Amino acid sequence: MDECQQIDIKRVCGSILRLRYDIWIRIKEILQLFGVSWATKEYEMIYGFQEPFLYKYNLSANTTYTDNVINNLKAEISKKNILFGFNELMQQITESRQTCAISSKQLKLNDFV
Repeated sequence: MDECQQIDIKRVCGSILRLRYDIWIRIKEILQLFGVSWATKEYEMIYGFQEPFLYKYNLSANTTYTDNVINNLKAEISKKNILFGFNELMQQITESRQTCAISSKQLKLNDFV
């Protein structure tokens, strides 16, 4: 956050990545290499699965964990007078989409046939 403040960042946003099925084995190996194999149990708790990881889709972190991380991020950035999120930007995008029908200005290949 100090670096963000130094370069005058006004807004920060964050989220928790989903756990991908296809990379779990590599993550587990890295944790073992760093000597923190106990952290696999933390992943199981956060993402709500048990070994072996049999799912064929991405897993989202549990809500309690996500809320804690995001709230900690919000608390830290507020100490530096940085705002969380991009609400005004999202509102501007939504309003511009409503006032300007993009689909009516697109050309199709059939328009030239």
